[in-house]
Amino acid sequence: MKRLVDHDLEASVLGAILRGRGSKDHVISLLAPEDFDAPAHRAAFVAMQRITMARGRIDTRAVLAEAASAGASIAETLSRLVDTAASPANAEHYVVKLRSVAALRAVAGIDPKAIVAGADDGAAAIAALRQAIDDIDKRGTTRRLQTGMDLARSAQRRLDEAIDSGGALRGLSTGFHDMDRALGGLRAGGLYLLAARPGMGKTALALNMVTNVAVAQKKRALMFSLEMPGDELADRILASESRIDSVRIAGGFIDEGQWPRVARALGGLSDSGLLVDDRSSIPIAEIMATARAAHSDSPLSLVVVDYAQLARGSLRARAPREQEVAEIAEGLKAIAKDLLVPVVALAQLNRDVERREDKKPMLSDLRESGQLEQAADAVLMLYREGYYNKDADQHSTDVLIRKHRHGRSCDFKLRWTPEMVRFDSLMPEDR
Repeated sequence: MKRLVDHDLEASVLGAILRGRGSKDHVISLLAPEDFDAPAHRAAFVAMQRITMARGRIDTRAVLAEAASAGASIAETLSRLVDTAASPANAEHYVVKLRSVAALRAVAGIDPKAIVAGADDGAAAIAALRQAIDDIDKRGTTRRLQTGMDLARSAQRRLDEAIDSGGALRGLSTGFHDMDRALGGLRAGGLYLLAARPGMGKTALALNMVTNVAVAQKKRALMFSLEMPGDELADRILASESRIDSVRIAGGFIDEGQWPRVARALGGLSDSGLLVDDRSSIPIAEIMATARAAHSDSPLSLVVVDYAQLARGSLRARAPREQEVAEIAEGLKAIAKDLLVPVVALAQLNRDVERREDKKPMLSDLRESGQLEQAADAVLMLYREGYYNKDADQHSTDVLIRKHRHGRSCDFKLRWTPEMVRFDSLMPEDR
Protein backbone atom coordinates (compact mmCIF):
# COMPACT_ATOMS: atom_id res chain seq x y z
CA MET A 1 0.00 0.00 0.00
CA LYS A 2 1.43 3.36 -1.02
CA ARG A 3 1.99 5.86 1.80
CA LEU A 4 -0.39 8.81 1.66
CA VAL A 5 1.43 10.75 4.39
CA ASP A 6 5.15 11.23 5.01
CA HIS A 7 5.77 13.81 7.72
CA ASP A 8 9.51 13.05 7.79
CA LEU A 9 9.74 13.90 4.10
CA GLU A 10 7.78 17.12 4.69
CA ALA A 11 10.21 18.09 7.46
CA SER A 12 13.21 17.26 5.24
CA VAL A 13 11.98 19.56 2.48
CA LEU A 14 11.20 22.44 4.85
CA GLY A 15 14.58 22.02 6.54
CA ALA A 16 16.32 22.09 3.17
CA ILE A 17 14.57 25.38 2.38
CA LEU A 18 15.76 26.85 5.68
CA ARG A 19 19.32 25.70 5.04
CA GLY A 20 19.38 26.56 1.34
CA ARG A 21 20.63 29.74 -0.26
CA GLY A 22 19.94 30.99 -3.78
CA SER A 23 17.80 27.99 -4.75
CA LYS A 24 15.21 28.27 -1.98
CA ASP A 25 12.89 30.58 -3.93
CA HIS A 26 12.86 28.09 -6.79
CA VAL A 27 12.12 25.15 -4.46
CA ILE A 28 9.25 27.03 -2.81
CA SER A 29 7.75 27.82 -6.24
CA LEU A 30 7.50 24.08 -6.96
CA LEU A 31 5.23 23.40 -3.96
CA ALA A 32 1.75 24.25 -2.69
CA PRO A 33 0.42 24.35 0.91
CA GLU A 34 -1.74 21.29 0.15
CA ASP A 35 1.44 19.25 -0.37
CA PHE A 36 1.96 19.29 3.43
CA ASP A 37 -0.29 17.12 5.60
CA ALA A 38 0.96 18.12 9.09
CA PRO A 39 -0.73 21.40 10.13
CA ALA A 40 2.51 22.79 11.59
CA HIS A 41 4.42 21.94 8.40
CA ARG A 42 1.74 23.59 6.29
CA ALA A 43 1.82 26.71 8.48
CA ALA A 44 5.63 26.85 8.21
CA PHE A 45 5.48 26.54 4.43
CA VAL A 46 2.81 29.24 4.10
CA ALA A 47 5.00 31.53 6.21
CA MET A 48 7.98 30.82 3.93
CA GLN A 49 5.82 31.51 0.89
CA ARG A 50 4.73 34.88 2.26
CA ILE A 51 8.29 35.87 3.15
CA THR A 52 9.43 34.93 -0.37
CA MET A 53 6.67 36.96 -1.99
CA ALA A 54 7.68 39.95 0.15
CA ARG A 55 11.29 39.35 -0.93
CA GLY A 56 12.36 38.89 2.66
CA ARG A 57 15.07 36.62 4.00
CA ILE A 58 13.97 33.16 5.08
CA ASP A 59 15.41 32.17 8.45
CA THR A 60 14.01 30.62 11.62
CA ARG A 61 13.19 33.95 13.29
CA ALA A 62 11.40 35.35 10.24
CA VAL A 63 9.35 32.17 9.74
CA LEU A 64 8.35 32.13 13.43
CA ALA A 65 7.22 35.74 13.28
CA GLU A 66 5.29 35.29 10.03
CA ALA A 67 3.53 32.17 11.32
CA ALA A 68 2.67 33.90 14.59
CA SER A 69 1.10 36.79 12.70
CA ALA A 70 -1.23 34.24 11.11
CA GLY A 71 -2.05 32.72 14.50
CA ALA A 72 0.12 29.60 14.18
CA SER A 73 2.60 28.48 16.84
CA ILE A 74 5.35 26.41 15.22
CA ALA A 75 8.40 27.04 17.44
CA GLU A 76 8.77 23.39 18.45
CA THR A 77 8.40 22.24 14.85
CA LEU A 78 11.01 24.67 13.50
CA SER A 79 13.59 23.53 16.03
CA ARG A 80 13.45 20.04 14.50
CA LEU A 81 13.48 21.01 10.83
CA VAL A 82 17.15 21.83 10.38
CA ASP A 83 18.16 18.62 12.18
CA THR A 84 16.10 16.51 9.75
CA ALA A 85 16.84 18.60 6.65
CA ALA A 86 17.64 17.12 3.29
CA SER A 87 20.72 18.52 1.58
CA PRO A 88 19.81 21.74 -0.27
CA ALA A 89 21.60 20.29 -3.31
CA ASN A 90 19.08 17.41 -3.39
CA ALA A 91 16.05 19.49 -2.46
CA GLU A 92 14.34 19.21 -5.86
CA HIS A 93 14.56 15.42 -5.74
CA TYR A 94 12.76 15.39 -2.38
CA VAL A 95 10.23 17.92 -3.66
CA VAL A 96 9.31 15.52 -6.49
CA LYS A 97 8.80 12.74 -3.92
CA LEU A 98 6.71 14.98 -1.68
CA ARG A 99 4.50 16.08 -4.57
CA SER A 100 4.01 12.43 -5.51
CA VAL A 101 2.84 11.56 -1.97
CA ALA A 102 0.56 14.62 -1.93
CA ALA A 103 -0.91 13.68 -5.31
CA LEU A 104 -1.68 10.16 -4.06
CA ARG A 105 -3.40 11.66 -1.02
CA ALA A 106 -5.43 14.04 -3.18
CA VAL A 107 -6.48 11.29 -5.60
CA ALA A 108 -7.51 9.08 -2.68
CA GLY A 109 -9.66 11.96 -1.46
CA ILE A 110 -11.74 12.14 -4.64
CA ASP A 111 -15.30 10.97 -3.98
CA PRO A 112 -16.52 9.10 -7.11
CA LYS A 113 -20.03 8.76 -5.66
CA ALA A 114 -20.38 12.53 -5.31
CA ILE A 115 -19.14 13.01 -8.87
CA VAL A 116 -21.62 10.44 -10.21
CA ALA A 117 -24.46 12.00 -8.22
CA GLY A 118 -23.79 15.40 -9.78
CA ALA A 119 -23.43 14.16 -13.37
CA ASP A 120 -26.17 13.90 -15.99
CA ASP A 121 -24.76 10.80 -17.65
CA GLY A 122 -21.72 8.54 -17.84
CA ALA A 123 -19.78 10.81 -20.21
CA ALA A 124 -20.27 13.79 -17.88
CA ALA A 125 -19.16 11.72 -14.90
CA ILE A 126 -15.99 10.62 -16.71
CA ALA A 127 -15.29 14.22 -17.74
CA ALA A 128 -15.79 15.46 -14.16
CA LEU A 129 -13.53 12.74 -12.76
CA ARG A 130 -10.87 13.51 -15.34
CA GLN A 131 -11.12 17.23 -14.51
CA ALA A 132 -10.67 16.49 -10.80
CA ILE A 133 -7.50 14.54 -11.56
CA ASP A 134 -6.25 17.25 -13.95
CA ASP A 135 -6.75 19.83 -11.21
CA ILE A 136 -4.57 17.78 -8.87
CA ASP A 137 -1.90 17.43 -11.55
CA LYS A 138 -1.90 21.15 -12.32
CA ARG A 139 -1.72 22.04 -8.63
CA GLY A 140 1.59 20.28 -8.37
CA THR A 141 3.08 22.18 -11.28
CA THR A 142 1.76 25.67 -10.58
CA ARG A 143 4.55 28.18 -10.00
CA ARG A 144 4.32 31.73 -8.77
CA LEU A 145 4.92 34.57 -11.20
CA GLN A 146 8.56 35.51 -11.47
CA THR A 147 9.60 39.12 -11.06
CA GLY A 148 12.37 40.88 -12.95
CA MET A 149 14.52 40.45 -9.84
CA ASP A 150 13.86 36.69 -9.86
CA LEU A 151 14.92 36.47 -13.50
CA ALA A 152 18.03 38.58 -12.89
CA ARG A 153 19.08 36.38 -9.97
CA SER A 154 18.55 33.27 -12.07
CA ALA A 155 20.57 34.70 -14.97
CA GLN A 156 23.35 35.76 -12.58
CA ARG A 157 23.47 32.27 -11.07
CA ARG A 158 23.74 30.62 -14.50
CA LEU A 159 26.41 33.12 -15.55
CA ASP A 160 28.43 32.42 -12.40
CA GLU A 161 28.13 28.68 -13.00
CA ALA A 162 29.28 29.08 -16.61
CA ILE A 163 32.30 31.15 -15.52
CA ASP A 164 33.17 28.70 -12.75
CA SER A 165 32.95 25.77 -15.17
CA GLY A 166 35.53 27.32 -17.48
CA GLY A 167 33.33 27.08 -20.56
CA ALA A 168 32.14 23.52 -19.89
CA LEU A 169 28.78 22.41 -21.24
CA ARG A 170 25.76 23.94 -19.53
CA GLY A 171 23.62 20.98 -20.54
CA LEU A 172 23.82 17.20 -20.64
CA SER A 173 26.47 15.80 -22.98
CA THR A 174 25.10 13.70 -25.83
CA GLY A 175 28.46 12.00 -26.35
CA PHE A 176 28.85 13.67 -29.77
CA HIS A 177 31.32 16.58 -29.79
CA ASP A 178 29.81 18.57 -32.66
CA MET A 179 26.27 18.11 -31.35
CA ASP A 180 27.30 19.24 -27.88
CA ARG A 181 29.10 22.26 -29.32
CA ALA A 182 26.11 23.21 -31.51
CA LEU A 183 23.48 22.78 -28.79
CA GLY A 184 25.55 23.55 -25.70
CA GLY A 185 24.47 20.12 -24.45
CA LEU A 186 20.87 19.11 -23.80
CA ARG A 187 19.30 21.66 -21.45
CA ALA A 188 17.23 20.66 -18.45
CA GLY A 189 13.62 21.44 -19.31
CA GLY A 190 14.30 21.42 -23.06
CA LEU A 191 12.37 19.46 -25.71
CA TYR A 192 14.50 18.27 -28.64
CA LEU A 193 12.92 16.89 -31.79
CA LEU A 194 14.98 14.41 -33.83
CA ALA A 195 13.29 13.91 -37.19
CA ALA A 196 14.04 11.89 -40.32
CA ARG A 197 12.56 9.66 -42.99
CA PRO A 198 12.53 5.91 -42.23
CA GLY A 199 15.93 4.27 -42.65
CA MET A 200 18.00 7.36 -41.86
CA GLY A 201 18.99 6.06 -38.43
CA LYS A 202 17.07 8.30 -36.04
CA THR A 203 16.38 5.44 -33.61
CA ALA A 204 20.03 4.41 -33.76
CA LEU A 205 21.19 7.95 -33.02
CA ALA A 206 18.74 8.33 -30.14
CA LEU A 207 19.84 4.97 -28.74
CA ASN A 208 23.50 6.01 -29.05
CA MET A 209 22.68 9.19 -27.10
CA VAL A 210 20.83 7.24 -24.41
CA THR A 211 23.72 4.78 -24.14
CA ASN A 212 26.26 7.59 -23.88
CA VAL A 213 24.29 9.03 -20.97
CA ALA A 214 23.32 5.80 -19.17
CA VAL A 215 26.41 3.65 -19.80
CA ALA A 216 29.32 6.05 -20.30
CA GLN A 217 28.15 8.76 -17.87
CA LYS A 218 26.39 6.37 -15.44
CA LYS A 219 23.28 8.59 -15.32
CA ARG A 220 19.66 7.48 -15.33
CA ALA A 221 17.97 7.69 -18.72
CA LEU A 222 14.44 6.55 -19.58
CA MET A 223 13.56 5.48 -23.12
CA PHE A 224 10.01 4.89 -24.32
CA SER A 225 10.34 2.57 -27.32
CA LEU A 226 6.89 2.53 -28.89
CA GLU A 227 8.07 0.89 -32.11
CA MET A 228 10.87 -1.51 -31.16
CA PRO A 229 10.84 -4.21 -28.43
CA GLY A 230 13.35 -4.10 -25.61
CA ASP A 231 15.15 -7.25 -26.80
CA GLU A 232 15.97 -5.61 -30.12
CA LEU A 233 17.16 -2.47 -28.37
CA ALA A 234 19.48 -4.61 -26.23
CA ASP A 235 20.96 -6.31 -29.31
CA ARG A 236 21.55 -2.92 -30.92
CA ILE A 237 23.28 -1.61 -27.80
CA LEU A 238 25.54 -4.68 -27.67
CA ALA A 239 26.45 -4.27 -31.34
CA SER A 240 27.18 -0.57 -30.93
CA GLU A 241 29.12 -0.87 -27.67
CA SER A 242 31.14 -3.95 -28.70
CA ARG A 243 31.57 -2.71 -32.31
CA ILE A 244 30.54 -6.11 -33.62
CA ASP A 245 28.18 -6.65 -36.58
CA SER A 246 24.57 -6.60 -35.35
CA VAL A 247 23.74 -9.65 -37.48
CA ARG A 248 26.39 -11.64 -35.62
CA ILE A 249 25.05 -10.40 -32.28
CA ALA A 250 21.45 -11.31 -33.13
CA GLY A 251 22.44 -14.73 -34.49
CA GLY A 252 24.97 -15.56 -31.80
CA PHE A 253 27.85 -15.90 -34.30
CA ILE A 254 30.54 -14.57 -31.98
CA ASP A 255 34.20 -15.43 -32.56
CA GLU A 256 36.31 -16.40 -29.58
CA GLY A 257 38.31 -13.19 -29.85
CA GLN A 258 35.14 -11.09 -29.77
CA TRP A 259 33.81 -12.42 -26.46
CA PRO A 260 35.81 -9.99 -24.27
CA ARG A 261 34.20 -7.07 -26.12
CA VAL A 262 30.75 -8.61 -25.73
CA ALA A 263 31.38 -9.20 -22.03
CA ARG A 264 32.45 -5.58 -21.53
CA ALA A 265 29.37 -4.36 -23.40
CA LEU A 266 27.10 -6.60 -21.32
CA GLY A 267 28.73 -5.44 -18.11
CA GLY A 268 28.37 -1.78 -19.07
CA LEU A 269 24.70 -2.26 -19.94
CA SER A 270 24.05 -4.20 -16.74
CA ASP A 271 25.62 -1.49 -14.57
CA SER A 272 24.02 1.37 -16.47
CA GLY A 273 21.20 3.69 -15.46
CA LEU A 274 19.09 2.76 -18.50
CA LEU A 275 15.34 2.24 -18.14
CA VAL A 276 13.18 1.08 -21.07
CA ASP A 277 9.41 1.03 -21.52
CA ASP A 278 8.62 -0.82 -24.76
CA ARG A 279 4.83 -0.73 -24.66
CA SER A 280 3.33 0.24 -28.02
CA SER A 281 0.72 2.94 -28.65
CA ILE A 282 0.95 4.21 -25.08
CA PRO A 283 -1.14 7.28 -24.13
CA ILE A 284 0.82 10.46 -23.49
CA ALA A 285 -0.73 10.64 -20.00
CA GLU A 286 0.79 7.23 -19.22
CA ILE A 287 4.17 8.36 -20.57
CA MET A 288 4.01 11.39 -18.27
CA ALA A 289 3.00 9.30 -15.25
CA THR A 290 5.71 6.71 -15.87
CA ALA A 291 8.40 9.38 -16.25
CA ARG A 292 7.30 11.11 -13.06
CA ALA A 293 7.27 7.84 -11.11
CA ALA A 294 10.76 6.91 -12.36
CA HIS A 295 12.06 10.39 -11.54
CA SER A 296 10.53 10.16 -8.07
CA ASP A 297 12.42 6.92 -7.39
CA SER A 298 15.73 8.53 -8.41
CA PRO A 299 16.27 11.63 -10.59
CA LEU A 300 16.42 11.08 -14.34
CA SER A 301 18.94 12.87 -16.54
CA LEU A 302 17.28 12.18 -19.91
CA VAL A 303 13.94 11.02 -21.35
CA VAL A 304 13.64 9.74 -24.94
CA VAL A 305 10.40 8.95 -26.79
CA ASP A 306 10.65 6.86 -29.98
CA TYR A 307 8.63 8.07 -31.66
CA ALA A 308 6.20 10.87 -30.82
CA GLN A 309 3.54 10.19 -33.46
CA LEU A 310 3.05 6.66 -32.13
CA ALA A 311 1.88 7.98 -28.77
CA ARG A 312 -1.85 8.46 -28.20
CA GLY A 313 -3.84 11.34 -26.84
CA SER A 314 -6.50 11.15 -24.14
CA LEU A 315 -9.67 9.09 -24.37
CA ARG A 316 -11.69 12.10 -25.48
CA ALA A 317 -11.10 10.58 -28.83
CA ARG A 318 -12.66 11.19 -32.19
CA ALA A 319 -11.00 14.60 -31.96
CA PRO A 320 -9.00 15.75 -35.02
CA ARG A 321 -5.51 14.28 -35.28
CA GLU A 322 -4.03 17.78 -35.01
CA GLN A 323 -5.52 18.15 -31.53
CA GLU A 324 -4.15 14.77 -30.51
CA VAL A 325 -0.64 15.67 -31.69
CA ALA A 326 -0.95 19.02 -29.90
CA GLU A 327 -1.78 17.16 -26.68
CA ILE A 328 1.23 14.89 -27.21
CA ALA A 329 3.50 17.90 -27.79
CA GLU A 330 2.20 19.62 -24.65
CA GLY A 331 2.72 16.43 -22.65
CA LEU A 332 6.32 16.01 -23.81
CA LYS A 333 7.12 19.63 -22.98
CA ALA A 334 5.43 19.22 -19.59
CA ILE A 335 7.70 16.27 -18.77
CA ALA A 336 10.76 18.37 -19.59
CA LYS A 337 9.64 21.41 -17.58
CA ASP A 338 8.13 19.59 -14.59
CA LEU A 339 11.02 17.16 -14.10
CA LEU A 340 13.69 19.62 -15.28
CA VAL A 341 15.23 17.06 -17.64
CA PRO A 342 15.88 17.20 -21.39
CA VAL A 343 13.37 15.23 -23.47
CA VAL A 344 14.36 13.93 -26.92
CA ALA A 345 11.35 13.00 -29.06
CA LEU A 346 11.78 11.27 -32.41
CA ALA A 347 9.47 12.25 -35.25
CA GLN A 348 8.66 10.96 -38.72
CA LEU A 349 8.91 13.13 -41.83
CA ASN A 350 6.25 13.03 -44.53
CA ARG A 351 6.73 11.74 -48.08
CA ASP A 352 7.12 15.19 -49.62
CA VAL A 353 10.88 14.81 -49.15
CA GLU A 354 10.96 11.93 -51.63
CA ARG A 355 9.23 13.96 -54.34
CA ARG A 356 11.75 16.81 -54.36
CA GLU A 357 15.00 16.96 -56.26
CA ASP A 358 16.74 18.38 -53.16
CA LYS A 359 15.90 15.79 -50.55
CA LYS A 360 17.41 17.57 -47.56
CA PRO A 361 14.52 17.84 -45.08
CA MET A 362 12.92 21.11 -44.01
CA LEU A 363 10.67 22.01 -41.10
CA SER A 364 7.65 21.84 -43.41
CA ASP A 365 8.36 18.12 -43.91
CA LEU A 366 7.40 17.25 -40.33
CA ARG A 367 4.51 14.83 -40.50
CA GLU A 368 1.44 15.93 -38.49
CA SER A 369 3.92 17.77 -36.33
CA GLY A 370 3.42 21.51 -36.54
CA GLN A 371 2.61 21.49 -32.82
CA LEU A 372 5.68 19.40 -32.06
CA GLU A 373 7.85 21.86 -33.97
CA GLN A 374 6.32 24.76 -32.07
CA ALA A 375 6.87 23.12 -28.65
CA ALA A 376 10.45 22.04 -29.41
CA ASP A 377 13.45 24.04 -28.26
CA ALA A 378 15.50 22.55 -31.10
CA VAL A 379 14.70 20.48 -34.18
CA LEU A 380 17.43 18.21 -35.60
CA MET A 381 16.96 16.43 -38.93
CA LEU A 382 19.03 13.57 -40.36
CA TYR A 383 20.03 13.31 -44.02
CA ARG A 384 22.26 10.75 -45.75
CA GLU A 385 23.12 11.40 -49.38
CA GLY A 386 24.14 7.74 -49.62
CA TYR A 387 20.54 6.70 -48.95
CA TYR A 388 19.53 8.17 -52.31
CA ASN A 389 22.79 7.91 -54.25
CA LYS A 390 24.77 4.65 -54.20
CA ASP A 391 27.87 6.46 -55.47
CA ALA A 392 27.92 8.82 -52.50
CA ASP A 393 29.68 8.17 -49.17
CA GLN A 394 27.47 5.60 -47.45
CA HIS A 395 28.77 6.50 -43.99
CA SER A 396 28.44 10.29 -44.01
CA THR A 397 25.34 11.67 -42.26
CA ASP A 398 24.32 15.31 -42.10
CA VAL A 399 22.65 16.53 -38.93
CA LEU A 400 20.69 19.65 -39.83
CA ILE A 401 19.65 21.90 -36.94
CA ARG A 402 16.60 23.53 -38.47
CA LYS A 403 15.45 25.27 -35.30
CA HIS A 404 17.39 26.27 -32.19
CA ARG A 405 15.70 28.45 -29.62
CA HIS A 406 18.89 28.97 -27.61
CA GLY A 407 21.37 29.46 -30.44
CA ARG A 408 21.89 29.55 -34.17
CA SER A 409 20.87 26.92 -36.69
CA CYS A 410 23.79 25.03 -38.19
CA ASP A 411 24.79 21.69 -39.74
CA PHE A 412 27.41 19.12 -38.82
CA LYS A 413 28.31 15.58 -39.85
CA LEU A 414 28.43 12.21 -38.10
CA ARG A 415 29.86 8.92 -39.31
CA TRP A 416 27.28 6.12 -39.68
CA THR A 417 28.31 2.47 -39.39
CA PRO A 418 25.10 0.53 -40.17
CA GLU A 419 26.44 -2.95 -39.39
CA MET A 420 27.18 -1.80 -35.83
CA VAL A 421 24.06 0.41 -35.63
CA ARG A 422 26.38 3.18 -34.51
CA PHE A 423 27.06 6.86 -35.08
CA ASP A 424 30.41 8.45 -34.22
CA SER A 425 31.77 11.98 -34.19
CA LEU A 426 34.18 12.76 -37.02
CA MET A 427 37.85 13.13 -36.31
CA PRO A 428 39.07 16.76 -36.60
CA GLU A 429 40.87 16.04 -39.86
CA ASP A 430 37.66 14.63 -41.40
CA ARG A 431 35.39 17.59 -40.62
